[in-house]
Amino acid sequence: MIRSDVERQGCAQGLGLTASTHVDMVLPKLTETLEKITKAKKGGGFFSSFGGKGNEDDLHKSTVVLCYGYAVAYADPAYVCSLSFPNSLRALHCDRKA
Repeated sequence: MIRSDVERQGCAQGLGLTASTHVDMVLPKLTETLEKITKAKKGGGFFSSFGGKGNEDDLHKSTVVLCYGYAVAYADPAYVCSLSFPNSLRALHCDRKA
C-alpha cells in the first residue's frame, strides 16, 4: 500500500512515463481502478465516520487522480486532445456534500 507522498509521486511519474507510449492502455486502467474504489465505498452510517477506511479510500482515489495528471502530462498531446474526457473520467464525481 502506498502511504507516503514520495511513493505516490513515484507511482504517478512511473505511470506517466508508461503513458507516454501506452496511453491507450493506461487511461482505461486508471478509470477502471477509480470506479472500483468509488464502488467499494460503502454507505455511511453513524459509526462509519469513526473507521479509518474512508481515509484510506481517499488516499487511493487521490493517488489515481495524481496518476491521471502525470499520464496526461506525458502522453502525446494530439492523442490526449482527441479523447473524450467527460466519458473517460466520469468516475471522478464528488461524493461529498459541500
